[in-house]
Parts: sequence; structure tokens; C-alpha cells
Amino acid sequence: MTNPSQGHDRGRGGRTRWWTAALLFALGRSWAPATAQAATYHYVDWMTADVAGGTATGTITLPDNSTVTVSFAAINQDSSPGNLYGAQTDGTGTNYWIPNTPYISTQVENPPLDTDILQLAGGQNQTYKVTLSEAIKDPIMAIVSLGAPGTTITYDFDSPFTIVSQGVGYWGGSDTALMQLPNNVLQGAEGHGTIQFIGTFSTFSWTVPVPETWHGFNFGIRTTERIEPTTDAGADAEPDDAADAGAIDSAEDLPAETAPEVAVEVAPEPTPEPTDAGVDVTSTKDAAADTGADAGTRVSSGGGCGCAIEGTPGGAAGGAAALVLLALLSRRRSALRRR
Repeated sequence: MTNPSQGHDRGRGGRTRWWTAALLFALGRSWAPATAQAATYHYVDWMTADVAGGTATGTITLPDNSTVTVSFAAINQDSSPGNLYGAQTDGTGTNYWIPNTPYISTQVENPPLDTDILQLAGGQNQTYKVTLSEAIKDPIMAIVSLGAPGTTITYDFDSPFTIVSQGVGYWGGSDTALMQLPNNVLQGAEGHGTIQFIGTFSTFSWTVPVPETWHGFNFGIRTTERIEPTTDAGADAEPDDAADAGAIDSAEDLPAETAPEVAVEVAPEPTPEPTDAGVDVTSTKDAAADTGADAGTRVSSGGGCGCAIEGTPGGAAGGAAALVLLALLSRRRSALRRR
């Protein structure tokens, strides 16, 4: 005959294992790291260009259908109008953005999508200036054929930048043809690739001291400073007090059924007996790299878990579920001890 108490113990152990498995699953989901993805960039659609007068205008259309106006001007040292070597507007002409490999990376998902390009010859003591209708964070510049084999050409910028990607392009080149030099200087020897300006800009400019025919470019943006707070994956999507609103600060915030079993920052009880299915989970996330702001709240259960439940992008629901499961498991274990 089966001992009733033994049968009860097996059922109790099965339920405990079920709750433990559910808790570990929820914690795993709430702590799953976000996968970094390349961002989609939106490039200038050049509408008009005056090659002899050295000017061009275009627009960038963003996903919310708002537009950013972009203007370009070549200016001589005496402030008179300079010139362009050439321009392709409205999607006409040869597509110099193929192959697209020099322009895409883990950061930039897409190359310029059509044939639009402005072309320079350099060496004319001109300054080339780009003006945007609103502040842009970290715009990019896609470049075709800067320099030639054996002939290095430089773009001397007034703003800091970094090389995002490069490779073999329409006119050849290599994955080392572009070099970043001190004092915001980009050097190319048949360089094809993408650079990104570091900071927030409404205008920037550069010079090309040495002549070479020809090299071309276009500009792209991911977002604008105006809509940055809602689109930047690296920024806090909401104020800290809003993030804190979802955190459990005391037992009163939990359902009444589980409140008596949960306290905040309570010292853990002595290590439970080996047969009890306790769970001890500790986050190894570096606090200095915390991108969740105040989303993480440390909660200690009556069972001595003392684990930090930390929010990750897209993981807030998993964190809340883990808190409830912690409370329910604590209640179950306390009830088992009383029996």
C-alpha cells in the first residue's frame, strides 16, 4: 500500500519543480540580451543642381513622412560661388553605388537607393558646405572613388568623423583604401565607403586641397534631433520616474494573496535544506553599462533568493512575470515548511 504521506510528497515535489522551471524560464526571458541590428538610413534625393554655380538642393524623407531639406554650396576663398564637377539628380544617370558592400555594415543597413550623387574635382581652393534644415545626430556620408591608385586625395573636414565601412566599389579599391588621419582628415586612394560624423549638426564643411577627377558623395540620416527621443534604441524611451512606475517597491504592490510573503531588501534566510527546490539567481550585468536606467529593482523573497530583476529592451513583461513567480514560489515553500 502506498504511504499517503509519500504520495503527497511526490505531488508536492512535482509542483515545486514545475514552479522552479517556470521561474527559470521567466527569468531567462527577462534577462535575454537584445540583438543589435543595423539601422536604416535615409539619403538625400537631390532635386536640383547648378554645376557651374556650385550649388545643389535636395530632401530627405523620413518614415513619418516629414522631410529634411539639404543644401550644398561650393564657395571660393573670396566668398564667390565655386563649382561642381558634376551631379546626378532625380534618380537619373549611372548607379555608382554598386556593388553596395562598401556602404553597408553592422551599423548601416542600406546603401544609397538610387543614382543621385554630387561630384567634385578638388584642388580649387574652395570650401564645400552642407546645410540641413534641422539638427541631425550623427549623419553619414557615402563616398565614391576618393583618390586613385598611387594618388591620395584628402577631405579635410571641420567636424569629427569615423570610418564606418569601406571596400571594393564601382572603380575598384580595397578595404583599406580609406584612412582616417589626425585633425579630421579623410584620405583615400581609390576609396569607396561610408563615414559618420560624430555629434549633432545643422551644417558642416570640408576642403579638398589636391585635384583629382573625380570623386562623389551623398548624405544620409537615421533620424533627427526632433524625433530622436522616440527612435534612438540607445536612449531612455521614457523618464526615470515613468520607468520606476512599473517597479515593485514593497509588498503592498503585489497581489494581496502573496503580499505577506515578500519584503524589500530583507536579509536572506539561512541556506535551505538540500531537498528544497530553492533558486538563487544573480545578474552579472555590469552596472556601468546599464541602459535600462532605473528599470531594475532589487527584491528579496522570504526564501532568500535576493536576485536582481533587471529590465532589458523588450523584457519588461518578462521581469514582471518573474517577480510574481518569485512570490508564488516563496509562498509555496513557506506552506511546505509549515506542513
